[in-house]
Amino acid sequence: MPTFSRHLAICSLSLSVSLFFLIGAAPSQAEADFQVCQACHGAKAEGNAALGAPALAGQLHDYLLRAMEEFAQGQRQNPQMAAVVASLQDSQRRARLANYLS
Repeated sequence: MPTFSRHLAICSLSLSVSLFFLIGAAPSQAEADFQVCQACHGAKAEGNAALGAPALAGQLHDYLLRAMEEFAQGQRQNPQMAAVVASLQDSQRRARLANYLS
């Protein structure tokens, strides 16, 4: 029985360390990706009615991710957003940005 407990403790520690590095790495990349969004959506993602840019802060993760995927696939039409989302070339970067904003 002590072997099982020790194994469980090692697995728990490994998972905690892995999550720490995954979560710790994501915000800095997401913050960098968000910098280009700030021009229209505001420094705190509060939106800008004059530009027709909605608030992004606090939106649901799935909504933000779906919106970015739709812009990337041309299902939503907006030249500025299409260019921004194109700069987020892979879905992992879009997912990190959605996590950061939600």
